[in-house]
Amino acid sequence: MNDYNKVKLTGKIVHIYKISENPARVILTLATMGENPKVFATDKIAVFVIRNCRVGDFVTVDGNIQSSVKEKVGVTTTIFADHITKHKSKQFEQNAFYLFGEIVSVRTWPDKKISRIVVKTKIKSGNKLRISTVPVVFYNPDQRLFAISDNPYISFKGKIQTTKKIYQKGKLTMYHQNYVADFPRQE
Repeated sequence: MNDYNKVKLTGKIVHIYKISENPARVILTLATMGENPKVFATDKIAVFVIRNCRVGDFVTVDGNIQSSVKEKVGVTTTIFADHITKHKSKQFEQNAFYLFGEIVSVRTWPDKKISRIVVKTKIKSGNKLRISTVPVVFYNPDQRLFAISDNPYISFKGKIQTTKKIYQKGKLTMYHQNYVADFPRQE
């Protein structure tokens, strides 16, 4: 079975950041519906070409999760858009990711009944093979352990949630994207 790494988000563009080093690249902030209809997630999406989209537009983004190593920060993940479709009406029904890949590491917090599995995916991006490591968290009430040696492949389906963290006594606000999965299946 081939690895897969897909994201599908539908929501409203709430901000467009232009990147000075690469004018062809922008970062969209998209508000998508969360589990609670009064709560929205804001997902940052890297886009290399954006045409005819503005703040306030409703769009669907098809893309993937890519990881990179940054000095002093470590491994970070970014959603990259492969395709954007603009809608005429308000739509918030989609916020999903789908991953299948090799287990890199497993960590469980028994007191919180939460586990995190880092998954390595290998996908084609144009004519290049793109390898990404994506940390996925999920509720694990039975504290089931996942053994890397038994079967190193796993699949996930889940939602992207954004948490807001304030650092340095209120001077720095950062938003962290979390990939929160339904219970995984070892393949």
